[in-house]
Amino acid sequence: MYRALLLPVYLPSFLMSVCQGAALLLIPLYALDLGGSPAVAAIIFACRGLGNMLADVPAGLAAEKFGDARVMQAGVALMILAATGCAFASDLLQLGLFSLIIGLSMATWLLARLTLISDLVAVNFRGQALSTMAGLQRFGNFIGPLSTGYIVYEFGYTTAFMLIAALAGATFCLLMTRVMPGEREAARSQPAPISTSRPQSQDNSKNAAAHPIWQLLRVHHRILLTGGTVVFLLTLIRAARTLLLPLWGTSLGLNAAEIGAIVGLAAGLDMLMFPVAGLIMDQLV
Repeated sequence: MYRALLLPVYLPSFLMSVCQGAALLLIPLYALDLGGSPAVAAIIFACRGLGNMLADVPAGLAAEKFGDARVMQAGVALMILAATGCAFASDLLQLGLFSLIIGLSMATWLLARLTLISDLVAVNFRGQALSTMAGLQRFGNFIGPLSTGYIVYEFGYTTAFMLIAALAGATFCLLMTRVMPGEREAARSQPAPISTSRPQSQDNSKNAAAHPIWQLLRVHHRILLTGGTVVFLLTLIRAARTLLLPLWGTSLGLNAAEIGAIVGLAAGLDMLMFPVAGLIMDQLV
């Protein structure tokens, strides 16, 4: 299973996680460096979350119509555009715009990546596959802030953002050569635990796509009000941590390298839980 997912999913996921972790550190710090107040830096950082929200539904529809691989490539291309734009942003408005595009990029990438795993991996092994991917994401979120904070301290924001764009470019090249539209069918020819038949989740997604959004909300309102509320609150806590650590570190007089080390350490602690989470998921299936 892990070998089959290494090039199409795991390696690109790690590289994009490094980009994401680095960008999440740099956006509020760069907003402060451009003369913004902590409140303005928070608004610019929130533009990334707005981009996430705006892209979720269109990305799902695009994945259904054009395939997971192409949507993953589109998400990486948006990251290249956004990181390059941030490198040359000269005011807070431009930085806010490119922060929005980073949100669009990550939502598009994450959704397509999850649907690809749902298509490739059998249900009873999906927890391990997803937890491994989550662990790689947290490892990337550890490496990204740690390395980028030092790069900003030594070479400045332009260099740091351009390195993010270069890393995203390497990810795009990997996807172009290793994750083609026929990747799903090729992976299905592998022995278990790779799935060899259309999973029920794929059927459900196609059936869901045939109904209007309001009808889905009406049918699944109980799940959305219970599980959705919990997910919303957990996301709020995680997003607040990602923003508050750089802002609080700056107010204490810490430099970018020191703040990056603190943010990276927090992501490192997250990594300790992903194997346990995967085993629990598989036991509950």
